[in-house]
Amino acid sequence: MTFSSFSDMGFAIIDISELQHISKIREAIVNHLASQFSLTNCDPEHFLNNFHINASIHDDVAANAMILDLIRGISGNYDFSTSIYESITPYLDELIGPDVMSQKNNNIVYQYPGSNRFSELHTDYPTNSEFEVVSWVPLVNCFGSKSFYLVPLSDSIDLVSRFKDRQYASWDDYKASCLSKAVHVEVNYSQCILFWTGLIHGSLINETNESRWFLNARYKSLFAPFGQHDPLTYYKPLRYSALTRIALSSK
Repeated sequence: MTFSSFSDMGFAIIDISELQHISKIREAIVNHLASQFSLTNCDPEHFLNNFHINASIHDDVAANAMILDLIRGISGNYDFSTSIYESITPYLDELIGPDVMSQKNNNIVYQYPGSNRFSELHTDYPTNSEFEVVSWVPLVNCFGSKSFYLVPLSDSIDLVSRFKDRQYASWDDYKASCLSKAVHVEVNYSQCILFWTGLIHGSLINETNESRWFLNARYKSLFAPFGQHDPLTYYKPLRYSALTRIALSSK
């Protein structure tokens, strides 16, 4: 699947052209966790895939506490939205233009094997702007139930419309219809998924024997609607075009 598929499918799997920005974050995560849990800092892929075993993370309370501590521990040195943007700039510029806003907060998602903290199917719009793109950046190779699923553009629009018209007898019927159309994506470290906020998506219980790790960030044009989020608390300006800088400086 190439970037050109975004227009037809509402999502695309792309190769990260400037991987060093993501590699620095992954290295910082491994170093922090190795220090906090007194673990040997080895190959990042092996370390993260097997973290649940070596750190004895087998319940969601412990997993959530670990993630919150991790985000606090490295956020002073890394801005994920900026790093992801710098790693895939040409793709984001083509989608949203040169005046860019991103989410403010760093976000890491972790799911150990068997965890019940999977993401129920949903769309990010209308809570998020419909003029917004989501980046999903795996820190390990993700496949099967270790990854997540997306319902392609035309199917998502049709399913949401039918749901709003109450054409399904129950949530389970709606969910079954969505899953029957879903694409279960396989995406490796060094790749990224970009998808529209209106796509139905979610994840399953991780039934592999490896931990799932990924970063995500959201981007929109400075001049696009904000959705239901408070623009002053959820978003931050990431980049201004030369024209916008001139206009702003004249005020």
